[in-house]
Amino acid sequence: MWKAKIAFKYLCSPRKEKFISMVTALAIGGIALGVAALIIIISVMTGFDAELKDKIIGSNAHIIIEREGGIKSPDDIFLKIKNVKNVAEAAPFVKGQAMLSFNNNIVGVFIKGVDIKQEAKVTKFDRYILPKHLPLSVSLSEGEIIAGKELANIINAENNSEIMLISAFLNDSKIYKIKGFFESGMYQYDANMIFMNISDAQKLFNLGNKVSGIEVKIFKEFEANKTRMEIQKLLGGDFWVSSWMDLNRNLLSALKVEKRMMFIVLSFIILVACFNVTSTIMMLVMQKTKDIGILRALGASTLDIRNIFLLQGFFIGFTGALAGTLSGFFLAKHLNKIADLIENVILQLTGYRFEFFPSSVYYFDEIPVLIDKVDIFIIAVVTLIIASLAGLYPAYKASRLNPSDAIRYE
Repeated sequence: MWKAKIAFKYLCSPRKEKFISMVTALAIGGIALGVAALIIIISVMTGFDAELKDKIIGSNAHIIIEREGGIKSPDDIFLKIKNVKNVAEAAPFVKGQAMLSFNNNIVGVFIKGVDIKQEAKVTKFDRYILPKHLPLSVSLSEGEIIAGKELANIINAENNSEIMLISAFLNDSKIYKIKGFFESGMYQYDANMIFMNISDAQKLFNLGNKVSGIEVKIFKEFEANKTRMEIQKLLGGDFWVSSWMDLNRNLLSALKVEKRMMFIVLSFIILVACFNVTSTIMMLVMQKTKDIGILRALGASTLDIRNIFLLQGFFIGFTGALAGTLSGFFLAKHLNKIADLIENVILQLTGYRFEFFPSSVYYFDEIPVLIDKVDIFIIAVVTLIIASLAGLYPAYKASRLNPSDAIRYE
């Protein structure tokens, strides 16, 4: 196609117009930089979103069934809901709040009474237990608890330490021994949670043989609200049925809005780079005024001239989007290695230990990165479209040049 050859020649082989070539390279580099930055940030946001959801789901069941005053016969509820299509497993639990006293430290804690083997079927409880060799095949004995790791750090408790729990439902306190620790990576859980045998929790909160509620695990976790409504309809209005999405609605909405806003803000980098595409093609139009006049005199139509300069915008956008996509994908995939390398260089040069992603703040061992191919495809395609559109105005101006005036001007 002769128009594509001319468009490519104007961009890549001007010997005398080295300034134009440099401006073209800068326009391509600007687009590539914007695309790479957008891919890296969106990948981190997607990874953060996925990790946080995994920790939320891992620490809580997908669906919670509760009733005012407690549930007397959880087995009957199991039988009712087990035929719901998406339901996988269920387990009873007891919950409540108490005061913890240890070494002159007094803090409020959240108590959850569970059957360890059943709890491991509805949450990722077994993954978060420390030490790892703690046998989940054995239930917690009477008077034994599993404390949140951060809670233990706050009160300076160790394994086998004995703590005192005071419940508002009893006029007495009781001593419990720490058998292990719970570390989910969610600070609000690890700093406040205590797990104990379900029968101990029933005594602590004076529930008799009742349980506070039932945890339900489902096969398709993102259909939790649909399954919740089915269970609610089945059990009736006496029960409260809530999903993990309901309990974390504000957090999930905030993550979605934050990702969308980051996409919009970083897209301005690409838009600014596309203004450079417009100015580059405008300079080429002025530089090639005589050539345009000759092409028109030889029979090229206004549409042909317009397409030549539109193709230049496409070439710049395609090259920039391709370079940015490849570099963004590579940098995102090796982001943690790059961060570690920079941290080590700073440490060697200054002696100062700098962390890009301190685990004590963000509560992840490394930067969470999840490369979504759909996101990358959308970014690349949108960039290509915007860059191509950036050539519209200069292409229109070039097509409006009068052949005789163009040659006479030169």
